[in-house]
Amino acid sequence: GGRSSTPKPSYVAGTANSDIAPEIPPSSPRAERFMTGARMVSFESLGDQSRDRRWREIIDAEDQLVAVVKAFGATLAAMDRRLQDHHSTTRARAEQLMAELDVAQVRMFSEFLEAKAPIERELREATRIDGKAMGVNGTRLLAAISAARDQVGAQTLVGESALAAADALGIDCAATGGPCRENPWANLVRDPAPWEAAFMSAVNIYKDGLLWVNSAHCGKSYAFDHNGQEEAGPEKFASVFRERGIIVRIVGARGLRDADDGPDEADTSDPYCTCQVEGPHYAKKTTSVMHDTEAPVWNHEMRFDKFRLADTLVFKVHDFDPGMNDAFLGTTFLTGAQALSGFHGELLLSQAGYHQEAYLEVHTQAAFT
Repeated sequence: GGRSSTPKPSYVAGTANSDIAPEIPPSSPRAERFMTGARMVSFESLGDQSRDRRWREIIDAEDQLVAVVKAFGATLAAMDRRLQDHHSTTRARAEQLMAELDVAQVRMFSEFLEAKAPIERELREATRIDGKAMGVNGTRLLAAISAARDQVGAQTLVGESALAAADALGIDCAATGGPCRENPWANLVRDPAPWEAAFMSAVNIYKDGLLWVNSAHCGKSYAFDHNGQEEAGPEKFASVFRERGIIVRIVGARGLRDADDGPDEADTSDPYCTCQVEGPHYAKKTTSVMHDTEAPVWNHEMRFDKFRLADTLVFKVHDFDPGMNDAFLGTTFLTGAQALSGFHGELLLSQAGYHQEAYLEVHTQAAFT
């Protein structure tokens, strides 16, 4: 119990006096910290029990400190994980929202195309031959081009190069008396533009003054000005209704709807396309069937030997279903003027399905008969 009369030396690591706390391995990090602290404390005046109690206090304090450090480290690690999880969750949600916005924008654009379909159709209708005037109505054609040029988002609908071609002819927004408008679809990439081929076909017919009547394909020497008035040639009637050949190449389609509702996701539409001449010499030809695809490539060339400027080429796409009625996937057309002047590009398919933006690529050229 009492203070020892014989003083004991201070604790020195690595000596025989290190038996003060024999339960702590001298080689452990905890023991090293303990020994370092022991050197700073003089236990000369403490009895054995007081020294042991003091060592226990130091060890307990060290254990508590280690526990606090570990807990704090674990808390920081948990916070870091939560932040990472939150960042990942936030990023994933943002990406999901962006994808949903993209889908919504595409749907809105499809609705916009459906609403503006009559304007695109008029681009082609305006190139029809007027049977009474024996030519294309230039006033109507100019109005159709101007209307398309003045649409909201014309840059996306028609394409910059096609607009430049119209501008070069002086066909701009001023032609309709309205200001040029901004493009709400500027970040929506469409290459080629949905109306580009139909627009360029109309512009070229207008620019050439309907010179397809004065081309080598017709073998005539007639021309009409931009108002549909004859400039030269006494046999206008014969030139307009003369029969000639037409070569049609149906390249392919894209954006077709899936007409097969079976459980097999790989089993989709089996499309084919028909082309028929609407006129006195009705004729119809068909491509091959492409199986399980919504973007068929046919590259099918066909020739019609009796075709007139007053006739029409009608294209229809169907889904082949053996033993059943073939599902309808869309239709479009070209006027005789468009076909014989040479058409190269994509046409929007009408009746392609709800919010279905589908296209058919067609190339045509006149043929000698």
